[in-house]
Amino acid sequence: MDGEPVFFRRADHGARILVVDDDPLARRSLRAMLERGYYQVETAEGGVEAIALLSSYKPELVLLDIHMPGIDGLELCRRIREMPNGDLIPILFVTGDESPDIHAQAFQAKGDDFLRKPVLAAELIVRIRSLMRLKRLQAEVQAERDNLLDLQKQREQLIEFIVHDLKNP
Repeated sequence: MDGEPVFFRRADHGARILVVDDDPLARRSLRAMLERGYYQVETAEGGVEAIALLSSYKPELVLLDIHMPGIDGLELCRRIREMPNGDLIPILFVTGDESPDIHAQAFQAKGDDFLRKPVLAAELIVRIRSLMRLKRLQAEVQAERDNLLDLQKQREQLIEFIVHDLKNP
């Protein structure tokens, strides 16, 4: 036992990621980085294709390029947020745009994080792990909140029952 390496499976291991970018080279590069990080990856070359994939693929995280023909990444992010449970999907923008206000636009569209191209594989994986960890913690907080609401409801019902019995012995 001593001296043997201990391996832990990351919580985000095998997570489904949707990469949306109109540049085929960028899609291939991001797919390769993500698959080396042990993620399941699906790609779309634009917003319309991504919308079609969202319901069937059910990604746990979305990587979006900002500038794409048709539905750009900012509009796609807004549409994802309007979908049922779309506010729970982490969205990471990846863009080569150097304009100073692009960060603000990405966060106004309700994106969760932002990387500039060219993307370093290590930084991409760290950002994804952080977003997935936040998503997991958010889900745990939501479950705990729901549990507390159920307990509160049971408490109120019990009090009503006791008050009723006291009034009507």
